Amino acid sequence: MELQQAYAHKKLVNDNIVYQPLLDHLLGTAKIAEACYYHIAGNWGYVAGLLKKASQEGLSKLHEIQKHMCKEYFDVRTFGAVMIGKKEDLGHLTGPCQLSFAESIDPVIAEEVTITRKAATNEKEEVDKRNQTMGAKYIIPYALYKGYGHISAHLANQTGFDEKDLDVLFEAIINMFDFDKAASRGEMALRQLIIFKHQSPLRNAPSHKLFDLVRINKVVDTLPRSIYDYKIELLDNPYENVEIMTIY
Repeated sequence: MELQQAYAHKKLVNDNIVYQPLLDHLLGTAKIAEACYYHIAGNWGYVAGLLKKASQEGLSKLHEIQKHMCKEYFDVRTFGAVMIGKKEDLGHLTGPCQLSFAESIDPVIAEEVTITRKAATNEKEEVDKRNQTMGAKYIIPYALYKGYGHISAHLANQTGFDEKDLDVLFEAIINMFDFDKAASRGEMALRQLIIFKHQSPLRNAPSHKLFDLVRINKVVDTLPRSIYDYKIELLDNPYENVEIMTIY
């Protein structure tokens, strides 16, 4: 039966009857063993019906778990999740909100700042007054970063992401640096949040053309050291069905 199960596994993958998250579950059931038997007997019609029923049961369970995760956890229904457990693979859930990595407008150079520790942490260090522990922090004197975000209305309907969640997301973006201070990045702050709202769920304009409406230019000949060394300009909106809002 081990050889028959291995062949059935290969056949399932090639024919794409069920997808990978269900294969391990199905292979451990009597249904696969029975399917292998009928495969040898040549009764493919019964095998196909048997596997279809098993896959539908597995999909129903998978969707119930994913629905529960979206209902209970803001980050799952907002950004999605790869839900892999110790015994089961619950699949990959794509969230409606996707944020890009921000890049600096101009090249930056990280500077090293040396730090020391003089406080003793044990009796030996208390006796040895020469104890010194050297360390380093890396800082960027100044940089202006620009990042992008996308929100899919269709994926929001699938995960349950609604207008209240959207307000929470915007509030978190606006205030995220005020509640996460550190010595090496104590002055980080959000300068502008520009939102492009479409009337159609299928969008009314390409996102890259909307992003091109935001122009950021350096206005000094030296290295930039503040936000005032840049001019941030929003060009006229040529799209009637797209509303542009700057909420910060």
